[in-house]
Amino acid sequence: MSEIVGYRDTIKSSDERAIIHAIGLLFAATNNDEKRKQIRDCGCVQSIIKLLDHSNSTINERACGTLLNLATDDEGREDLVEAADKVLKLIDTRTASKSDDLLRYGTGFLLNISTLVWEVILKNNGEQVFAKLVAHESEDVKINAIGAISGFVYSDQIAANFMKVDGCYKNIVNLLTSLKDEDSLTRVANVVWNLSICTDESRESLCKVGAVEGLLSHMTTDNETLLSSAIMALAILCKSEQVGDRVNKLKATSTLVDLIYNQNQQVAKNAASGVWNLSHHEKNIQQLLEADVLDPLLKQLETVDRDLMEVILGALITLCSSKNPSTIFRDKQGFQHLESLLSTSDEKNLLYAIILSAVLAYEPLNQEQIRECGALSKLLSFLKKRSIQDAPILEKTSGAILNLTLCESNKVFVRSAPDAINDLVELLRYDHPIVQQNVAGALWNLAQNESIKDVIRVLGGLSDMTTLVSGGQLKPRTLQGNLSGSTIDPDRKKEASNLLESNQPKVSSIPLEDYIGVLKDTLQNDEHLTDQEKKQIKHEIKNTIDWLTGDGLRADPPTYDKKKNQLRAKVEPLLEASNARKDFEKMLGQLRSQLKSQPKLSNSALEQTSQKEFEKIIQDAKSKLKNTSGNSATARQIQQETSELQQKMDDYFAKRNLQNFLSKIQSISSSPSSQKINPRDDAQLKHWCDQTEKWIKTNEDRARASDYEKMTKQLQSSIGSIKNLKHLADAANHAIGMRMKEYKRWGAGGPSKEFLYGSYLEQAQNRLSGLSMSGSAAGGTGAAKNYSVPSKSKYSVPSKQDEEDLKLFEMAKKKVSPNLQAKMSALIETKNQAKSSYGRVLEPNNRK
Repeated sequence: MSEIVGYRDTIKSSDERAIIHAIGLLFAATNNDEKRKQIRDCGCVQSIIKLLDHSNSTINERACGTLLNLATDDEGREDLVEAADKVLKLIDTRTASKSDDLLRYGTGFLLNISTLVWEVILKNNGEQVFAKLVAHESEDVKINAIGAISGFVYSDQIAANFMKVDGCYKNIVNLLTSLKDEDSLTRVANVVWNLSICTDESRESLCKVGAVEGLLSHMTTDNETLLSSAIMALAILCKSEQVGDRVNKLKATSTLVDLIYNQNQQVAKNAASGVWNLSHHEKNIQQLLEADVLDPLLKQLETVDRDLMEVILGALITLCSSKNPSTIFRDKQGFQHLESLLSTSDEKNLLYAIILSAVLAYEPLNQEQIRECGALSKLLSFLKKRSIQDAPILEKTSGAILNLTLCESNKVFVRSAPDAINDLVELLRYDHPIVQQNVAGALWNLAQNESIKDVIRVLGGLSDMTTLVSGGQLKPRTLQGNLSGSTIDPDRKKEASNLLESNQPKVSSIPLEDYIGVLKDTLQNDEHLTDQEKKQIKHEIKNTIDWLTGDGLRADPPTYDKKKNQLRAKVEPLLEASNARKDFEKMLGQLRSQLKSQPKLSNSALEQTSQKEFEKIIQDAKSKLKNTSGNSATARQIQQETSELQQKMDDYFAKRNLQNFLSKIQSISSSPSSQKINPRDDAQLKHWCDQTEKWIKTNEDRARASDYEKMTKQLQSSIGSIKNLKHLADAANHAIGMRMKEYKRWGAGGPSKEFLYGSYLEQAQNRLSGLSMSGSAAGGTGAAKNYSVPSKSKYSVPSKQDEEDLKLFEMAKKKVSPNLQAKMSALIETKNQAKSSYGRVLEPNNRK
């Protein structure tokens, strides 16, 4: 300690030579952790800072070096801030120097305290100084300068000022291709990331000087930190429409999409963020679809990482706001994930899952699937929430239910769900105007069914609902969380329950008129029916309606049932054929996903041949399916085509598995020294590989999946005895069963029952349960209805107030559309815009 005190006293003297000697010794002492602490404790820091004003450049230089090393410790760093403006001024006078230790020490010092000196940088035009330094000839100066900038641009004002400095962006972007050190490249990527957060103008300016190309050049790096930062910088840039155009022009969309598969969750998350931002612009959607963007997004729905899940859901929400991605989501069986997504305990991801449900529910073809996957039940359960903190959940949930109640079968489901209509009526008075509007719209959709309208009346919600859908406002009430604290009179709730129960027909008594309604819905929504099939179904419906409005008016119930069975016999084979085509298309989507997840063959020519073989199998199958899509096609014929395609794909993937396994062995054989295989074993290994290749070429026209599997096992057995290749034998076991199990679930005789629809009438009965056809083309005759009459209560007959409410309802029907729908907003910005935390670690070569 006394030694340090002596140096301190010397640098206070007026002897220039003594000062140079003493500050040099202090500089050297700062390489020692204990001595740095002694320097701080003895009050030496202030004396060192004063030396920055000395006229001798050597003293300035050594003082900067000493401060640089002192700034490596968190302790006492704030005491060094007052030196920042002096160091900045010294640097400014030396920026033109080609080789200058003062520049290296000074930039290193400012790097280490960069997040503490924003005011100094702003006050002294430090942006101008550092814009020159990132173009300096010295590699060390450039590295330190970009490191310091990465800390400065935490400040939005400094980041904005850098854009105004002529040539600054270009100098920074040039470092993406000129620097070799990966840590420094990571800092450059983070600077671009932070600069691009500011505005579209900054993003477009960075794009013009080559930032997109510079970042893309690092997409294949093995350094995951650099890769993650480069992807995120590109992701933020993609918020700009102009940058999106540039990414598409460079055909880099598929690069981002493929990186979502990355096992590093940070890399996958950042890539998904890029896709999310690209999808905000409609013109990018087609490019993303061509890159099969939904495959990795749906795959990552299995993640347990909450941050990754949030970004994946955000990307899906924005994508599925467009019709084509929403259709592909359905075709790729994305709905199987929806119920589990709605079961998460993470509040933010739950909100996103609800928004995704609402966005998907905007498309009519998705509405039944949302119910069938269990998601509608989950959404209805959220209506129990009542506190004001639940407003975001209730807002999005009610919007989703509003969209879902456009579907007739969903109306019946909501009607039969315990307390669902009660909850919707109570929420008409919730303290949130959008929730009020959404639940009023959902109830309005439900009220188009007379029996449900009567339930809403009994619960006292008819007037409130009509007021809201007509553009009026309601004063909210404070609602309780439990039904015991309900705002609805208990007697009214009991009467509503009786009405629901009494108006619920047995499954076996579905009316003929309702079955016609099911068929009409199918004609509108089933995209797999051919024109000829639609024409035939319309013809049968017309004939039946003609009967209903003629002889049917005098028919008894048994005659109605007979007519219904006749109609079923004529239309159900057509519906079964449509469902078989749907299964076929689902299978195509699964096969393409399977191929994308397969490891690529190491031989590029062989990989290309394999891809062409795959496409030919698919195209041949599509052609055959098209030939069976006429009026004479049956479900059995289409199922036969599906079964034949499955067998061909079993063969194809078994062959690919054998080729992949063979490629692994050949790669080992080509580098025997790395695996320590003796020459005799290596020769034997090559012989087995040659024999296997010859067998594949000879038998590829007639070999089946079982033959390829047998050959794979033989190859495994052959190499199992070679030392150091036991891991390949294990890999073979994995290769044989890796995908075959998944694609054998149909079996040899065609798709299994779980992938085929059962009797359409049974499905219709389960979905519609006697839905009223009030106002339909059938004339609304009730000859076949067998509804029981509810027991009388004080609410069975409408009161005078109820009659007034019913009149208002009928008046509103003339002005308000019978089907209300909410278009959910998908303009959710990317979450990952937090500034990156770099610039506080001293590079080892900065110490003296």
